[in-house]
Amino acid sequence: MYLIILIINNYSGGLSKLKIFNNDFYGIFIKRPNRFIIYALLNGKEVVCHCPNTGRMGELLIPGVKLILEKSQNPKRKTEFTVVAIYKGELIVPITSARANDVAQELIIPKLFPELDIRREVTYKKSRFDFFIGGTTYIEVKSCTLFNGELAVFPDAPTIRGVKHLKELLDSSNNGYSAAVILVVFNPEAKLFTPNYITDPLFAQTLFDVSSNIKVFPYKVGVDPMGNIMEVENPILPISYKGDLLG
Repeated sequence: MYLIILIINNYSGGLSKLKIFNNDFYGIFIKRPNRFIIYALLNGKEVVCHCPNTGRMGELLIPGVKLILEKSQNPKRKTEFTVVAIYKGELIVPITSARANDVAQELIIPKLFPELDIRREVTYKKSRFDFFIGGTTYIEVKSCTLFNGELAVFPDAPTIRGVKHLKELLDSSNNGYSAAVILVVFNPEAKLFTPNYITDPLFAQTLFDVSSNIKVFPYKVGVDPMGNIMEVENPILPISYKGDLLG
């Protein structure tokens, strides 16, 4: 059996019907005091926003960068706004990790596994994976927000959970199932993917170790300022396991 790892990017040959965020306001990044809170400047006023991504995002969250904010529909929520995307130059990087699952379900999985039924949040032994399709394949989705030029990199912070998922997906593969990891990379210019040997050598080495008997398919999509997903031509990215690519 096999494990599939996908990676998703930006811009494309066509606009899909999938929308992953609402662009309610533009803001300016001020600071991030912890993993869950971002301070932003909105219409000249400092506001406290929810951060939906617990990764470091150090290369994105630079004081003065442009943010896309989504207004909460829950009047009881402590933070009125969520930071749903960050501008990296002209590139729009969505950071709502959970919504990468929607991209996988609506766009990626139907292309790779057509005409198979899709179930969400399915348990295998001690793990709960994002999808189980066709009664044969477990899928876990990750969101990738780190790039160096045309190089897409994952993860941007150590992920013990990510290593656990790789090992348990491999276990399912050894027990008669197929398995897949979808890493959603929102960067239309990406030409190559590499695991992050500098930030998380354990994840990178684990990915390399399982790659001898696991299929890995990096896959890219894009997003426009209104949150619409853009399909990319030639979406499959090659993968390099050379740690020196990151300097």
